[in-house]
Amino acid sequence: MAGVRLMVIYILIILNILYTNYTSVPIEFLVRHNFVNRVDMALYKPKLVLHISKEYGKAKFGGMGTLITALANAQSLDASNLKISVLIPFYSFLKIRYTDISLECHVNVNISYTTLSVPIWRIKDGDVVLFLAGQGNKFPFNISYYASNENEIYGDPEKQIYLSNDWKDLFFVKTAIEFAKVLGKQYNLIINAHGSTNALVGLIKYYMWVPFVYTVHDCTFEFDYSLAIQDLRIFFKDLINPRIWFLSQFKPSIFGLSHANTITTVSTDTQRRLLDDAVNSFTFNIRHMIKKIANSLEKVVVIPNRLETRYPIKPFEFFKIFHIRKSIREYLVHISVMPKESLRNEVWMLFVGRISKDKGADHFFGLIKRIAQHNE
Repeated sequence: MAGVRLMVIYILIILNILYTNYTSVPIEFLVRHNFVNRVDMALYKPKLVLHISKEYGKAKFGGMGTLITALANAQSLDASNLKISVLIPFYSFLKIRYTDISLECHVNVNISYTTLSVPIWRIKDGDVVLFLAGQGNKFPFNISYYASNENEIYGDPEKQIYLSNDWKDLFFVKTAIEFAKVLGKQYNLIINAHGSTNALVGLIKYYMWVPFVYTVHDCTFEFDYSLAIQDLRIFFKDLINPRIWFLSQFKPSIFGLSHANTITTVSTDTQRRLLDDAVNSFTFNIRHMIKKIANSLEKVVVIPNRLETRYPIKPFEFFKIFHIRKSIREYLVHISVMPKESLRNEVWMLFVGRISKDKGADHFFGLIKRIAQHNE
């Protein structure tokens, strides 16, 4: 009799898996009744933009931090009716990088059956308000953001024996959601989550309605990144839908795409890959869902992380850039890096980007050699 019961349970499990609509898994990951109804956008007047990122300002590791720093500062200059803010983890090395740090508030972060008190710190970084999410008051979350410099932003291998990167990501996301709830009582918010590690900040929409923008920075990593369902149960036990208990992994990027009011990318190439190449690693149903979400191109906005040479200013003819270029030449001559003859109107080549192979640095240096050989 016990064997028959086990066989029946096994058959039911198989049938459940076979007939589950995986296209809707990102939606049914959550308990439906918790969703907060949409507010009429015509009546919603945003007052504060909150960027959620792992990098910004003096905590930049790569291109993402540079782009977000430039984007937030540009928005602060252009949007007179909007306050611009950024939330990043309070990495330990920032204590000596920033001096004028003040306590903004404490938020309670529930993890499984434990409640952590997490401080949020505030820095006025020019026209942008930078918020720093502090560490928890209990082990191991009290070492969650230890980093001696920006190269350790994404984890010190020695510390991962106590706290994995996935748990650090989830801890930061949960803190960001709780802080967004606090800000949402004071301002009409727009939340912009950057990258798949922050995509689950969109869960805020299950507590309060806010416009949610999801920015895709790197199609390859964005869609490879996944979280274990058992870890999600620990951090978001109140929202997990029991129907997907048999799944082992969940991809936050799918959730971000399906819950975003607007999707932004950093290039037209990323926009194209979002609809074509980068999703080929998914099953047919998941690919179909992504294309259904993003296929309306007006929902995918490109904010390029490059020099704009078409409109409204040609950067190589703009007088300020021309003056800076001249100053750079004079400085290089002054410190004896370049000969004085270089002050003549010679053609200079500039590489903009991180000196690494994936940024095309090898092509740039090869081009320099070819030009030097040509001029001999």
